Amino acid sequence: MPGGKADRTRKVRGLLTGGCAFSKPGYLITAAMVLLTAWPFGSACLAVTFEEAGSLLERGQYLEAVDAFLTLYREGASRRDEALEQAGDIFNIYLDDPEGAKKHYGKLLESFPSSEYRDDALYNLAMIELEAGRTREGTRLLAELVSDHPNSSRTPTARFFLERLRRGETPVRERPAAVTERETAIRVLLEKGTDNVTLVPAGPFKIFDRIGGDMLASLERGTRVTLSLTARGTIALMDRDLGLATAVMTCGPNTLITYGEHRYRGVMQLSVRDGRLMLINLVPVESYLRGVVPSEMPASWPPEALKAQAVIARTYVLYQASKRTGAGFDVHPTTKSQVYRGASAEDGRTDSAIDGTRGIVVMHGDRLALTYFHSNSGGAVEDDRDVWSTDLPYLAGLDDPFSLGAEGTEWSYLLKPETVANRFGLKGSFERISIAERSPSGRAEVLELVSDSGSRKISGNRFRVEIDPLHIKSTLFEVGTGPGGLVLKGRGFGHGVGLSQWGAREMSRKGYPYNEILGFYYPGTSLARRYN
Repeated sequence: MPGGKADRTRKVRGLLTGGCAFSKPGYLITAAMVLLTAWPFGSACLAVTFEEAGSLLERGQYLEAVDAFLTLYREGASRRDEALEQAGDIFNIYLDDPEGAKKHYGKLLESFPSSEYRDDALYNLAMIELEAGRTREGTRLLAELVSDHPNSSRTPTARFFLERLRRGETPVRERPAAVTERETAIRVLLEKGTDNVTLVPAGPFKIFDRIGGDMLASLERGTRVTLSLTARGTIALMDRDLGLATAVMTCGPNTLITYGEHRYRGVMQLSVRDGRLMLINLVPVESYLRGVVPSEMPASWPPEALKAQAVIARTYVLYQASKRTGAGFDVHPTTKSQVYRGASAEDGRTDSAIDGTRGIVVMHGDRLALTYFHSNSGGAVEDDRDVWSTDLPYLAGLDDPFSLGAEGTEWSYLLKPETVANRFGLKGSFERISIAERSPSGRAEVLELVSDSGSRKISGNRFRVEIDPLHIKSTLFEVGTGPGGLVLKGRGFGHGVGLSQWGAREMSRKGYPYNEILGFYYPGTSLARRYN
């Protein structure tokens, strides 16, 4: 990205007025897009599939998806051009990084001149140039697209833009900042791919036609409402076919609806998608946060820590919503996004933190930041480019003395050699694990697994995930030997990028307010109030 992290020197960052938050002690969930681990594909030789990479993109795990597609480019026997095009699209559309997108679109044009994705790359590069005010280069790219790909679906639009350029008009507008002035509703995917759902409302319950607005049914409080998929692909209420593919179910204000193990605020929307039912909880941002913050951080933590968690959770979900306007939902209720347990999780202490930061988000320039975080950095926050091949300026590597004093920073794990050999298909007698490459923070980027019949390289992240991410808590470790096998001794928990939750807790205990905590972990960011 422009103004990226050229200075590789590790240092404690100055406390800037900034943005967001952290997580929890013994909880095994780790919040907003972060999971317990990073995406397991790095610079080592690994098998990645397009399905896996696409699944990461669908979940909104954009940094992990970039790394997966670039791994496919580096190591894939086929479809390498498609992998580059996908990586460019993520930089362009989801990360607001046109320079990163240009790099990958340009590599596609240079390396694969006959690619079926060449017209897309030319068009996207032209739009980037025009949006940046570089009219001459944008015009050249559009003309090349029209000349070389007359039958492309992009060509009619390219001709239209070229005509406007000839008249001296600007064919594209600058990208708008991702900030509005009102609280929006978040679409949380509670269920996908089922044939029936059962809801239990705590008050009178009404079902509406989402399109026409007509009320289809009214039920009494406490009624178990079963909705199912009919043979003709519509929704049935009990035994009554509603004749619709989408219905909205609501109670009165502040009345909860139970689904599964949890109670939820807001509205339920049931739709038929790909021949199955999909249940969405439509809930205002601040109400959504009431179910997220205590699910991602103990409500017993200091108030400034809870405020920071509220800000980071709000920023994350609004970032996702801004990128998924054409999708069927914004976020998952699990560690695929942020853990959301609805009203069942609510606590007065976290409610206060949410109310005290209402509408506040983390910004980088005029755009929302993508606020990744993890449990414990082990004393060294990792740079995102050393994990996922991205380069967001505010996800920088830095020394983190606050996390060194946190509970559970150090860990060890006894690993049996046969476990490694079996898990990774090593032939012969297993001999050792050596760390082939380390990141600037000291994490094991690439491991070499050696047996008497050969060796295999694998990313530290993939190794951790395949063996046991709950016991191999990070890739910041050393390998030794002990009775019965290999001994891994390490520090920290999680991928190490962004805010360290335990470090943030320690900062709050030392008296730092939430804005300074966030400024430390997200250098170069600022806070803004998106709505009142």
